[in-house]
Amino acid sequence: MLALAPNSANVHNDCGNVLDAEGQYERAIWHYTRAIELAPGLVKPYNNRGCAYGRKGDYDRAICDFTKAIELKPDFAQAYNNRGNAYNNMRDFGQAIRDYTKAIELKPDYAEAYYNRAYTCNDMGDFGRAIRDYTKAIELKADYANAYHNRATAHFHLKEYDNAWADVKKCRQLGGTPNPGLVKTLIEATGRTE
Repeated sequence: MLALAPNSANVHNDCGNVLDAEGQYERAIWHYTRAIELAPGLVKPYNNRGCAYGRKGDYDRAICDFTKAIELKPDFAQAYNNRGNAYNNMRDFGQAIRDYTKAIELKPDYAEAYYNRAYTCNDMGDFGRAIRDYTKAIELKADYANAYHNRATAHFHLKEYDNAWADVKKCRQLGGTPNPGLVKTLIEATGRTE
């Protein structure tokens, strides 16, 4: 594909996506950068390069790329969600929450943004809000095993053990694998298994 269109920004972006999926982040970043050089107004290479930087743990560069994608396309919910992930990884929970909230405002059916905001709320110890957002993510995506698992964790922290067990069970039914530490602490707290 690249040999046929070496100066195509979209082809370089697609090559970057393939390499990124294979875990070849440096090579993916090279292709995204080339796509940006060829078409600086194209939004997706900035977002995709930001994701590759994020997977490498280079959150500052990731945030710069997501911010550029947002500048180019202010209604790009995915870029807000992705930037929120980078901020969350940097433990800047306030900014992460703001970005997830903006992603949800732009795309109200964005289950992943609800899930990510809930995850951040869990990290902050705001378990009630986490439960509300996990619940919304599940309403939008009924087979979201990870949302059930993490909602079980939030229920556990609030000592809502029956709800925690119900979510562990549903997580398993959906093919998820609950964290053994969570299951162990639930058994210790309740004296029962599900």
